[in-house]
Amino acid sequence: MTPGSEPIAVEPVGHRTHPASAVVSAWLWLLGGAAAMLHRIGTDSTVRENLVVAGVVLGGALLLGVGFGLVRWMYTRYVIDGSELRIDSGVVVKQSRRVPYERLQSVDIAQPLGARVLGLAELRIEMAGGGQSRTTLAFLTRSDAERLREVLLDKSQSDAAPVLDGAPLQESADAAGNGRALVATVPITRLVGSLVLSTEFLLTAAIAVLTVAATVVLTVVVGGPPFAYAPLFLALVSAMYRLVVNRVVSQWGFSLARAPQGVRIERGLTSRSSQTIPRGRVQGIAIEQPLLWRSHDWRRLVVDVAGYGATGRGDDDSDRPAASTLLPVADKVAAGAVLAELMPAADPDAVSLHRAPSPSRWFAPVGWRYLAAGADDHVFVTCKGWLTRRTDIVPHAKTQSVALRQGPLERILGLATVVVHSPDGPVKAQGRHLAEADARVLAADQLQRARSARVTR
Repeated sequence: MTPGSEPIAVEPVGHRTHPASAVVSAWLWLLGGAAAMLHRIGTDSTVRENLVVAGVVLGGALLLGVGFGLVRWMYTRYVIDGSELRIDSGVVVKQSRRVPYERLQSVDIAQPLGARVLGLAELRIEMAGGGQSRTTLAFLTRSDAERLREVLLDKSQSDAAPVLDGAPLQESADAAGNGRALVATVPITRLVGSLVLSTEFLLTAAIAVLTVAATVVLTVVVGGPPFAYAPLFLALVSAMYRLVVNRVVSQWGFSLARAPQGVRIERGLTSRSSQTIPRGRVQGIAIEQPLLWRSHDWRRLVVDVAGYGATGRGDDDSDRPAASTLLPVADKVAAGAVLAELMPAADPDAVSLHRAPSPSRWFAPVGWRYLAAGADDHVFVTCKGWLTRRTDIVPHAKTQSVALRQGPLERILGLATVVVHSPDGPVKAQGRHLAEADARVLAADQLQRARSARVTR
């Protein structure tokens, strides 16, 4: 280096993931080997021959899986500096994935079954904008993953957060478990009960029973083929399996605790996940109460979180990813406690609502009595539904725009619909088929409330 010249910046070496990461992906190779053995079923091969071939195929698949995983692990490193997280990978084609802290939206921990057996976890990082907003870092020990998540969340909110550029992970800001207080849990009995009392489960079960009965009648009485309805029955079994996985397995052991950045959610039976929802990322919350839950006063909470996008737009939980489920089932007290954690000033029961007038029955012959919208100083609230009652809540500061919609029939009947746009997601705040005068006042007032909230927050 010549006198007076600038010193050469040394690139941080970074951290490796856990060496056992190579083993986690090997089970996919084992499944491939098992699939390759299926052609031997029904052949004239002896049991001994099949065992020998199975040992060779499965052993080779395991060695190949571990070998490729080990090579991938050797070329994977991650670096945390003052401005971004960088993940370098690739053997033949080098890749460098960079996550600027100012674009970081959420950091979750997931433990697929294979990783969970080995005590490992992966980080799932969501960024704002872009077509490929998700980045994964697999696999770390569970404790290292939790500490690294705390560092990334701290750095996304503060420029003064600690820097990891080769230093050990124990320097992180908040160790897992610090600063948490349990807010809500879901007992397994209530979780299973909520599934059994769901319209989707009962309808699927009823159709399955009718299918079996029809098959018996065709076979015994008419003499038809015994498997005439087999495709329909298999489709129903698949639908039932999907409901059980989404409603019970994925939400098993659900707990929601207070964390320094917001709330921490842990759930899952076979694959365990840990999700942090920062308060500032919450765009809206919806409260759902299906018909058969009302006798128990149960309800479900779903949430719009910046960074998760519009995944899961349906009103049915089977079409909604676990990331959007804030509370799978709870009584009114527990639901209120969770709502207060993320929206302390929100009280939807206290909001004065404008209800849809009787002409709106032309659009909703039964449900028009449950259409309403209103606002207070903190949130905009809409209500709808008679089979599943739903209340959507959007803070004024999260309002992006307000629209007043009026179709031809609405104009004739003197009705209009107010739509409050927030970041795309499962929460849809729409005051449907209100009296035109009420709708215009609501829209104008909401624009003013949104402007004021953005200035004062």
